Amino acid sequence: MATRWICATLSPVLLILSLCSFLCRITTSEQPAVQILEARELLYYTSYSNVQIFHYNVPVLTYAAVWEFKANISHYCSPKPVSVYLQYGSYPVVNPQNETFPRGFHLRRQHLHHVTLLTNSETAQLNISCPLSGDWYAIAFVAEKFDNIVQMGSYLPCQAWLTSNLITETVEEVPTLSPGQPLPQQISAPHYYRFYAPRDTWSVTVTVTSCASIPVATDVQCPLVFLVRPKALPSVVQDVLDQTVIECTRTSLGADCAATITSSDENWNYILVEVVRNTTIEFSIQVDFTVCQETEKDPNKHVTVPRAGGHTHHTEAKVGRKKELSRKSPQLLESPQTLKYATPNPVFSHIDSCSGCCWKRIPLVRHAEGGNFAFWYVPWSNNRGTPFLNISTETTTLTTFEIYPVRDIGGTLEVTVALPVTINITMNNISLTTCLEYGIRPSLSENGSCRTGLEGSVNTSTATNRVLTMVVPFPEAGMWYLTLTPHCYFQEKEGNENEVVDVRCYANTTSVNLNVNSSSCVENNCGDHGKCYSYYSGGFVFSTCVCSSGWRGWGCTDDTNAVSDAQQLLEVLLLTLSNIAFIPAILLSVYRLHYTEGLVYLFTMCFSVLYHACDAEVYNFCMMRLSVLQFCDFYSVILAFWVTLIAMADLPTTLQSLAHMAGAVGIALAVEYDRTGLWVFVTPCGIGLIILLISWVSYHTR
Repeated sequence: MATRWICATLSPVLLILSLCSFLCRITTSEQPAVQILEARELLYYTSYSNVQIFHYNVPVLTYAAVWEFKANISHYCSPKPVSVYLQYGSYPVVNPQNETFPRGFHLRRQHLHHVTLLTNSETAQLNISCPLSGDWYAIAFVAEKFDNIVQMGSYLPCQAWLTSNLITETVEEVPTLSPGQPLPQQISAPHYYRFYAPRDTWSVTVTVTSCASIPVATDVQCPLVFLVRPKALPSVVQDVLDQTVIECTRTSLGADCAATITSSDENWNYILVEVVRNTTIEFSIQVDFTVCQETEKDPNKHVTVPRAGGHTHHTEAKVGRKKELSRKSPQLLESPQTLKYATPNPVFSHIDSCSGCCWKRIPLVRHAEGGNFAFWYVPWSNNRGTPFLNISTETTTLTTFEIYPVRDIGGTLEVTVALPVTINITMNNISLTTCLEYGIRPSLSENGSCRTGLEGSVNTSTATNRVLTMVVPFPEAGMWYLTLTPHCYFQEKEGNENEVVDVRCYANTTSVNLNVNSSSCVENNCGDHGKCYSYYSGGFVFSTCVCSSGWRGWGCTDDTNAVSDAQQLLEVLLLTLSNIAFIPAILLSVYRLHYTEGLVYLFTMCFSVLYHACDAEVYNFCMMRLSVLQFCDFYSVILAFWVTLIAMADLPTTLQSLAHMAGAVGIALAVEYDRTGLWVFVTPCGIGLIILLISWVSYHTR
């Protein structure tokens, strides 16, 4: 039965994968790999604390991945919409209720996908061509509230569940290109290649030589198109932002087809060669690396050794540079002369056309605490770990830091760049352009602005402009790159206008305060209208703000539905002071000599006031723990009903004492078992009414 169900489920998926394989005409594995996740209960979304996290692992060399989601709900409930967000490297950052984010938040996610479905047991699919290998995370929640607020126990709760599975298809073999060594090829269909970029690789040149079609074509010299992509196979089905297209069809007769690209350091990079025409092509392909020389010793430096399947592991490096390169990629030993070493060049040269323009690189040192997501990076400079560093005013400075999988991704990353007030600006002002990018070195324009990545700037014109903070919630695991590009200017005031004139920097260096740190929520707090909590879901921990008083958003900064302080104070006063209505009942009980009942009413009034005063969100007062006050409030309320009914029954003194003790013990047990349950209130009241009726009937029949 289980085998039949799996086959029926995989049939449409296999059809999709087979069609994709036919279109790409590549060699794939015989059977797709399937990851099936167990069903998880979904909650209605009020804050990020209500999401369920699902984790998937995409194998290396995956060219097609299909995620399948199926949701169902209790049979007596109507179908509800379910939202599923899928993200590579970390948890998706979403605002399904259109909440606003705090200022400075970096929200761009290159690999975020979204799918919606109903809880009607119908399957929804999400197809991704050539996904990045590694950790993928999905969050799911019910997008529509189940029911109105009703008494617990008076209805059957609606429960929604989500099941999911991942089906992947991988490429069996991908030839490896060694630097400086041409690889002769003869292909008539698309073909994959790969190369491993060592540490500090500035650029990689991909060159195709001796390209000719069989039979020889007269109109096109080289009918080939190359797609180059770091860390994942290039895709021809979906648009991918991080892949480069190289067209060799316009190559002139006798010329080589070549292009220089930015690779991902210490990772596999992949090339897809496509044949434009239905013919056989002969060519030779090779790659050449330009590697930057080290400028400073990196205390966090490690060696990354690629394994056969594409996975990597890390080990400390206590060897020289030549030995390190050989351990990273064994092919480098075969042709060490192919490694070109570049030197720093002025920042205002054209970077894309300059193959030797390396930036000065300053390593960062990682520090960590025992708490969740608590770590920080500071520059490793002559002052050994302080946030101040000196950078050149003539070149761009590059720093990198790593976000570790699982343990680092559930917090909030903050990158702070500041120009100290001690900088001398008598000769010229200084501005600093920053560019933050994930996974690959940012691409800059001639003036130092970002072509890719998150851009920011600081300058010495005013005190507020000296500090820049970039906030990344749930940062993706992997390497992050930050560039610092200085620029000097002189600000002249003519009348009411300021004229800014670019000048050459008077000093060769300038001081910068750089701090990269992570914490829960936003600096471990959520402002005045929320609290920061850590939650577990699917074995993963993450931090989020739980807002109060109608405030919403990632940092409880969205006041669209906020309740004013005056209204909150009025609500608390009305809720607590309304308990003075017990005073007439207390006085009447004492007057009629019902001291037990009067004492219970007094306790009920006092504990109700204290509980509601402590349970308020803003204006609260807690004499003791909220759980204790809640128990006393619920217990005394139900006990007040019980002693009232027993008093009305007019039982003999012995039976009345027995009823009081039995009720006190039974109600205490019931309230501790389920304080908000309907039957906790109905059962003692029902028994009391039965005792009252029996007493009245027996009295009138005597």
